[in-house]
Amino acid sequence: PIDNFEFVEFRCHSGKIRKAIDEIDLYELCPEYVGRDSPVLRACCRGTKNGELYNPRGIALDRARNEVYVCDMDNNRIQVLSAVGEYVRQFGRDHLTEPFAICISPKDELFVTDIVKQCVLKFRITGEFLKQAGERGNRKGQFSGITGLCCEAGLVYVCDGSLQRILIFDSELKYIK
Repeated sequence: PIDNFEFVEFRCHSGKIRKAIDEIDLYELCPEYVGRDSPVLRACCRGTKNGELYNPRGIALDRARNEVYVCDMDNNRIQVLSAVGEYVRQFGRDHLTEPFAICISPKDELFVTDIVKQCVLKFRITGEFLKQAGERGNRKGQFSGITGLCCEAGLVYVCDGSLQRILIFDSELKYIK
């Protein structure tokens, strides 16, 4: 089960291994997720079908449901996989251009960044779209180069690497600072 994941390894076809805890660059990898004392989670190979990934980026683990959420960037969607890597569902194609980072709030809300739209989108855990905040720019609540995202204590923190700043939103995506 996902509860035992203390680290994650990603192994591509060439055998290269990358390790990370929070942010993971999965560019062109066919991942095998390996957690200490847990089963191997195998997620597809490169492609566009259900269960296949094309340029996967962000990943979030839902321990309560034993599911893995993956930003499938070049397929313009979020794919949900079981704890053993089986395809469960997908969502977001109507709202996402290039999803990059994802986090799950304590209230079971999903927040996803889109690097083309330069925004943050909010979904229910089921995949239902709720709202969007931000746009390209350098003013308050705008982004120039989203690089990371996390949810903590009812807040959503978004890293803008281009503007060298962290923007903070409440859980309703109202800009705070």
